[in-house]
Amino acid sequence: MKYIKKLLPVNIYDIAEVESYFSMMAEKGLFIKKVGFFAHFQKDSPQKTVYRLEPVTKTQRAPSDEMIAYYEEEGWIYVCTISHAFRVFRSIIENPKELHTDPITQSYTFELLNKKLKFAYLASIIAAIWIIGMILFSIVLTPNPVLYAVKYGQTSFMVMICLAMFYSLSQIISSRNKINKLTKQLQSGVSLRHKRHYHTNYIPYAFNGLIMLFSLVTIFSSIYGMAADWDQNLMDYSGQVPAIRLTSIETSDKFEIEHSIAERSGKDFGGFISYSWSGIGTEIYEVSERGSVKDKKWNDDSGIYSPSISTEFYEIKFKFLSSRLMEDLIDDELEFYRYRPYEYHEILETDFDQAVIIKSEESQMFFGRIGGKVIYVRYYGYKDLSLFQADIFDSIQQF
Repeated sequence: MKYIKKLLPVNIYDIAEVESYFSMMAEKGLFIKKVGFFAHFQKDSPQKTVYRLEPVTKTQRAPSDEMIAYYEEEGWIYVCTISHAFRVFRSIIENPKELHTDPITQSYTFELLNKKLKFAYLASIIAAIWIIGMILFSIVLTPNPVLYAVKYGQTSFMVMICLAMFYSLSQIISSRNKINKLTKQLQSGVSLRHKRHYHTNYIPYAFNGLIMLFSLVTIFSSIYGMAADWDQNLMDYSGQVPAIRLTSIETSDKFEIEHSIAERSGKDFGGFISYSWSGIGTEIYEVSERGSVKDKKWNDDSGIYSPSISTEFYEIKFKFLSSRLMEDLIDDELEFYRYRPYEYHEILETDFDQAVIIKSEESQMFFGRIGGKVIYVRYYGYKDLSLFQADIFDSIQQF
């Protein structure tokens, strides 16, 4: 049988409004048959029909045959069960005998529903605490939250979970309050009021639609990010590199790149570039090179002089985060040098919006940002990296 599907514009825990809505639809010739994500109506001749919602008092979804037979004798016909919470009955008698005449006795029928909602409420509270703890750990308690979000791209996923969880919690709390209020009303001897009007509310559907859309965008972003990632050996790469090359620093005629290709991955540790796309719209390039000067040794005579350089380049869409991203990069790197002496210099005369160089023995680190571009260069060698800040600036400006 073909049904007419409609969104249910009333909260199922607003019992009187649901009853009124079904009655109004019956007067238009649409009779409720079942309720899932949509309310399913059967088209027929318009007829005044009275509906009543009964809380499910046992674990089974449908009422027993004995209950159905008893209710039919009283003029009520079983229609369906909504969300394992309410059974729907209808009557075409103008003034049918109410299913319950004693409000105190009727309040007992809400016991199981109250238990279900209490369990859902407690479960939601525990879930909320867990989510909040996860957010605090990954964002607030993480030393470098922006760097974490950019590198690991969990922000949009967390936002989606938070929206869904807090909305679900608010709905459960609202439903529990409605049923608690109604139960207390019945326990005080005041009968349930059956009104003939209702207020439409499609906000839950709109919110669920937004969550679904956000979920699809998040899933698409994850898939796109995995598909967009790539890596390549510099010897095979013909594109532009957002980094200063090691040969621009080590200008000795005897300097050469040391190519060392991994057997399994094929990665050349002498020169490698990789690209990744973060879920918050950040493009990340990582470039690394190493080489040697055969007739030169380290000052401590530990071996052949073999300088290296690695670059992390970030182009972030949300430019206001670039300053914090650079701070996080500096803090993350200085954590490694906590127990080592280092010199920290902020470069004032520079084309960058901000530039910092840190030196510790043979290691030098340059951090710079301009607009939404942030670069971190780590050089291990004897040249003065601060003398090449203009070359670093040109490498990202032309990219």
